[in-house]
Amino acid sequence: MSAEGFSLEKGEPLEEKTDGLYDEMGSNRRALILGAGKLDIDGVIDFWQDYDHVVYVDRSYVETATIAEIEHGFMTEETSISFYSGDIFEFLDTFKFMFNIVIAERIFEHMFYDSGEIGRLLDACNQVTTDDGDLTIVVPNANTLSRILQNIDQGKSTNQGGDLLIVNTEFCNTRCDPHGSVWTPELAKIYIEQKEGGTWKIESIQEIHEHKGRSVYMQIYCKKPQSAIN
Repeated sequence: MSAEGFSLEKGEPLEEKTDGLYDEMGSNRRALILGAGKLDIDGVIDFWQDYDHVVYVDRSYVETATIAEIEHGFMTEETSISFYSGDIFEFLDTFKFMFNIVIAERIFEHMFYDSGEIGRLLDACNQVTTDDGDLTIVVPNANTLSRILQNIDQGKSTNQGGDLLIVNTEFCNTRCDPHGSVWTPELAKIYIEQKEGGTWKIESIQEIHEHKGRSVYMQIYCKKPQSAIN
């Protein structure tokens, strides 16, 4: 879905970067939301007010644009909202424009640590963001889940059925879309900053973050380290 009646005439021309990506030299700001899932239309509109181009990527979407169509909207419209249903890595490896911010909501826990998918996704997010770009990660906080599990074990849970559902879905998720990694604030530092000269540096961690009615998540704010900015 794209906004009608706009053009890029008031902006500066697009400049092709040496790595094949495009960056606009004008004032347009772009946001990429990975794994957004079911959307609240009011939230979409509110978020769009802060950015000129917003792209939502999630496999659950039904009728969506192709990568080429989204890129065309970036070139021909001053503002747009687009939705893409497909593989996240395919989008990140293919899309030719840069973003000011990537928001990864409940997607990193699906990356398997032993296969290197966490690092691959971090690197891919780095490649599609501007030098001063931001990365926000929302994942289940295993420390919070462990406290809920301990309450169940000790008979202290006041909502055993609901708590059992939360710990099972947030630790394991579903058979067709399992979780592949466990996250805590300390583990996040290991995953994200374990490599010298890594592509992201953690600015702050909000250890208790409510997302879609559940206060079992944490929110991690990342910036590119100075060493990664050429």
